[in-house]
Amino acid sequence: MSEPRVPQCSEDSPAQPVPPHPAVYATLPPEEPTAGPEPIYTGQTGLLDLQDDRSAARQCSLAELLTLLTLAAVGLSALSLVPGGLQAPRAAGIAGVAALVGLVVLSILRPRRLIVHLGWWLLVGAYVIACVVAVIGSD
Repeated sequence: MSEPRVPQCSEDSPAQPVPPHPAVYATLPPEEPTAGPEPIYTGQTGLLDLQDDRSAARQCSLAELLTLLTLAAVGLSALSLVPGGLQAPRAAGIAGVAALVGLVVLSILRPRRLIVHLGWWLLVGAYVIACVVAVIGSD
């Protein structure tokens, strides 16, 4: 097998590219030009973008997030109305019962919206924080 001859460059001659050696590089057939992916048309919704249903279910709208924030604020204000004042053990107990009830509801209804699961995880987080504060603050 002989090495390909590399053309020499001088100041007078322009640089020439080195041709690839056929034994080293495989030659591929030329690609045919395409206009891009074909759009997907359905009878009901028209032109669809290329997202599947799972990626759409992983998104929350701003209205859903603001609703979740409003519900959390109303829930915290309702906890301040507990007779005898709001203490960490009471808050942990109330948040724990609410998390268990939420878990039962999620198991039965099996909602597909991410915002429902996010709300439940926020409730569980509030329960864990209240438990930690109750343990640290206890004498």
